[in-house]
Amino acid sequence: MVLKVYKLSGTITAGSSWSEIDKLVTPTGVTRRVKEIRVYFSSVGNVKIRLYHMTEYIAEIDSRVNDYLKLPYPADVEVRAGEWLTLEGSNSESSDVTVIVELIVDETTA
Repeated sequence: MVLKVYKLSGTITAGSSWSEIDKLVTPTGVTRRVKEIRVYFSSVGNVKIRLYHMTEYIAEIDSRVNDYLKLPYPADVEVRAGEWLTLEGSNSESSDVTVIVELIVDETTA
């Protein structure tokens, strides 16, 4: 197993409801196991993100809680070849917010 860091990022426009921000697809011959999720918001407010494994909901993270805790989120999600992770965001604030999500993964090849 190889420990790697993948980044999902984008801007959540002001006043937007849930919309896709970024996606990470696992290539053929590779299996990834997400071990930790680290989230960074450019500002704190009524801004939330959701992470999905294909159509399966993994986590919802609020920028206010994330700013208070300042800790990574543990995970144990296996993403096989051809499967993907999707990052969605919602922003009820009056200005755009940039979000960066770092995924710490164990990666194996077939």
